[in-house]
Amino acid sequence: MRDISKVLCFNLYRRLAIGLVFVAGSAFAGSAQADDAALTLAVEGTHQTASESVVEPKRSLRFATALISPYQIMDAEGTLTGRSLPILACTMDALGYEYEVELLPWGRAQKNVELGISDAFFVASQNKVRDSYAQISEPMFGGTRSWFFKAGNKLKIDQDEVRKRINVGTVFGTNMHSMLDSQFENVVTKTTESELVELLLAGRIDALLLTDDMFNYA
Repeated sequence: MRDISKVLCFNLYRRLAIGLVFVAGSAFAGSAQADDAALTLAVEGTHQTASESVVEPKRSLRFATALISPYQIMDAEGTLTGRSLPILACTMDALGYEYEVELLPWGRAQKNVELGISDAFFVASQNKVRDSYAQISEPMFGGTRSWFFKAGNKLKIDQDEVRKRINVGTVFGTNMHSMLDSQFENVVTKTTESELVELLLAGRIDALLLTDDMFNYA
């Protein structure tokens, strides 16, 4: 039986450090459709710009992230782990890069990339705001966003009248947060999915938008 983390790491190495959002101008920033040759050139320091100059890439990267289960979690010993960390470690080792990961509130992790304090944040999906200062890689994880309701209380959330009336929830600072803010009148956010599930069960929110992985971990 194959070790799934090694399989994911191999795909990550081949597909431009998958699942990370890189600051524009970093060694890895480039089209999400970049091929293996483009990756190899960038890593080896022979990336050619439009002006024919040669740019030497960094050999160390500063990552910023936040606790977003199950992708980044803190174990009983206080060590940062989760689905994303072993794949990141495996990939950076394969590429010959040193790296550091700083744990921050999710909004600050993204802002640090915008300010150039960090080189990348993870894991994240694409939106226009992030595209204005960074470039996303290929996805690290596939996933499905789903609505969750308290038993017996499923709502027709596609109706405008319902969207104005109900309270909906999701994790603060995520793409889902931005989407709900643009479509609903009353949006409740928390930093963990477990808090949101508690609010849903208590009737404090009417519907909850999460990825299936996040809900199953909660």
